Amino acid sequence: MKTFFATCIVLLGLTATTAGAMSFTLYGDAAKNIDTYPATSVSLTSGLNGSITDLNVQVKLGDADSGETFWKDVSIWLEHNGISVSLAPSGGINFFEGIFDVVFDDAASTQISYDFTSVNAEGSFQALESLSVFNGLDLAGEWTLVFLDTYWPGDGTDLLSWSLTGTMAESTTQPVPEPATMILLGIGFLGLVAFKKAKNTGSC
Repeated sequence: MKTFFATCIVLLGLTATTAGAMSFTLYGDAAKNIDTYPATSVSLTSGLNGSITDLNVQVKLGDADSGETFWKDVSIWLEHNGISVSLAPSGGINFFEGIFDVVFDDAASTQISYDFTSVNAEGSFQALESLSVFNGLDLAGEWTLVFLDTYWPGDGTDLLSWSLTGTMAESTTQPVPEPATMILLGIGFLGLVAFKKAKNTGSC
């Protein structure tokens, strides 16, 4: 009887707790003619709650019709929760059209930079400023990409796609469901009564 009662007490305290990193991907909408002065911004809203542990940003610029554009004219920022990070600086006046399809990743081997000999930017690059400043912030809320063209605005540069990927900390506590808890409480109470009775009669 003593063993039975002790088991009931242990069962009443059981919870399942898991902690770790959960991957996420958030997609933003495409937008036409983002090479403007003053700046143009596009936003997405995340409904996921969790502390960011790693963040990457995918951005693809071009002309929705021809594919290539004067992407070097455009500066890009990412904003969230009052923090702004410069992803890519403008490279000055550019006379060559090209492709911009980049993943900004702090773990990339090189930082993005422009010169007059490069036509395309493709692959993974470190942003101009580190994305790690977003680590520890809640993923939920509004995320905004800002574009500014101070050299030759309005030449038809489009945002073809963009997304946020990465990991966030997840900690979930799953208590014993309420009906089961009530049953265990009842069993524990009955066990206590039976234990006291047996003790009083000297059988335990």
